[in-house]
Amino acid sequence: MKWLKAEDRDKFFTWLDSGAIPNSLYGPHYRLYLAIAMEAGLRVTEIVGGKTVDGITLGLTHGHYNPTTQRWEAVLRLKRKVKTYRDAFLGPRTIRIYRDVFPGGGEPSQPVFPPKMNRNDCYKWTKRLAKSLGIEQDVTPHTMRHTLGHDVYVKGGRDIMKVQKALAHATAATSMVYAEASDEEGLDAIAGVRGED
Repeated sequence: MKWLKAEDRDKFFTWLDSGAIPNSLYGPHYRLYLAIAMEAGLRVTEIVGGKTVDGITLGLTHGHYNPTTQRWEAVLRLKRKVKTYRDAFLGPRTIRIYRDVFPGGGEPSQPVFPPKMNRNDCYKWTKRLAKSLGIEQDVTPHTMRHTLGHDVYVKGGRDIMKVQKALAHATAATSMVYAEASDEEGLDAIAGVRGED
């Protein structure tokens, strides 16, 4: 399992905060995709859709109406299977970027991302962006999910239930991978400090 080192994660966040728009057909949407991947930990197919299950195309749609702001903005609804949804709660950075892409808010139940924007586009774009930021590690969209899981585990008091909830794993057993990998990383660091191999 791989996740971004803190300094590499921060390079992505700095880029997101800079307001840069990728020079591509879906530029603003790529920026929003990256923010959602990093802050909500969704899989790329959950974000951009394209996968069909039981005749339903999965992906994010504009979700709940927020009476305070009078917009459909704070939660995006993830269509998982027929009549099942998961709400993806967005952090302040993602909401700011969402407002940049959809200044008037989105239409309820409409896809957030263009239908032709797909998983492969996101993989290629993520790799190009990582390289342009000077990140040497091989970075894929799923790296963002692993990074969130790792951060939730380490910063959340090593509580595996928090990881399960954050990543919407069906069982805690799936989330245990983050505990095992993070704890192994800690042991490697201790061994390095002591001069052990």
